[in-house]
Amino acid sequence: MGKDGTFPNPKRGYYEPMMSWPTILVLVTIGLFMLPLIPAIMELYMPTDITPLKVVQAYDNNPMHFANGFRNYVHKQFAVTSISELQERTLVKGQLEDGTNYHILQESDNGSPAQDMEKEQVLISHHPIILPADKVYEAEIYSASNISTGKNSRFRALLSDNTLTLNDDCVVLRWVHSENDMMVGENSILLGRATSNNTITLSKGCFFERLNARKIITVEELPSKTIDTSIERTFLEALKDVKIQAGRRSLLEGNLDFPAYHTFDGDIVAGTTAIIGDYAHIKGSVKSNAMNDITYYLQKTGVVPNKEKNIARCELGHYVRIDGSLVSTHDLYIGENCWIGGPVIAENLLVIRSGTVIGTPEQPCTVTAANIIIESGCVIYGTLWAGKQGQVTGPQHNVEGLAA
Repeated sequence: MGKDGTFPNPKRGYYEPMMSWPTILVLVTIGLFMLPLIPAIMELYMPTDITPLKVVQAYDNNPMHFANGFRNYVHKQFAVTSISELQERTLVKGQLEDGTNYHILQESDNGSPAQDMEKEQVLISHHPIILPADKVYEAEIYSASNISTGKNSRFRALLSDNTLTLNDDCVVLRWVHSENDMMVGENSILLGRATSNNTITLSKGCFFERLNARKIITVEELPSKTIDTSIERTFLEALKDVKIQAGRRSLLEGNLDFPAYHTFDGDIVAGTTAIIGDYAHIKGSVKSNAMNDITYYLQKTGVVPNKEKNIARCELGHYVRIDGSLVSTHDLYIGENCWIGGPVIAENLLVIRSGTVIGTPEQPCTVTAANIIIESGCVIYGTLWAGKQGQVTGPQHNVEGLAA
């Protein structure tokens, strides 16, 4: 029988490789964990992306930013200072340096069926443009004169250096601007920005997001009935439930129930809901912390009753005058024929009833809310901005239950 060999001598190092495997495994594991972090570590000690981002301030503070930018783009691409210079060119179709197709419309092209106008072409004209109905335009349209569209058409963007008429059932996807008046037909949709250096008139059924003009009219401008010197009002010396009085500002502990046919000189901050009666006149600003009512129920029971949700708002009666700003942390309802002198802000739903005027030609202001319902016969001087959606309706629209 054979004999077993002798045990290996540890001194010869036969076991040294077997003893190092755990160490190798630990090092490999650490390396695998560190591998994704190498780019971050390199950027930390040798930064490369340290240049500040270029933020175009005009994008936010200039509502006409896109219109002005596109006009400058056209002038730069064609190396002209005015669109009228393009009418002397014999080449009416072509491609710009950046690959954009264009079509310079002659006066004889306007009003025709325009079957040869490709939908992806930028349309440019020094003459008035009359566009046919039931069309889709995937590129911008620019006229140095008037633009009049057909019904049921879709546009990327429109720019008119004079008046612009958007017919019924049209959709603008990005922006639209007119240097003069802009008329928007019924049931049209304005996505993005709609701006004018004069007046924007919205027809019934229009949807909008962000509007800016010297004057914004919904359907028609009604005769002003908000300033009536014959109305007798009682001067209110002090408010109830005042928690803090600081100069002209009154901070209330709870809700504000301002009586009708009364006048108050000062600013009011309501702790919760604010209700202002008909023909009231507040010579200052009003803020309603209506969201506190909802927060109370959430903290107490975790559920907000529908009844409480609907009344958690700031509500103005008819013929109310607020000389300053008007703010609500939840819903805001403005009655008929009211006049607001300053900005109007609601964090949820804003309802503006017929005949209301906000701002003045000398002092334009901002009206903004997540959702806006504005009836016909209203006038806004300045900006009307819906964070989600704005809608123009007829008078006596039922808005109850929309405060969800």
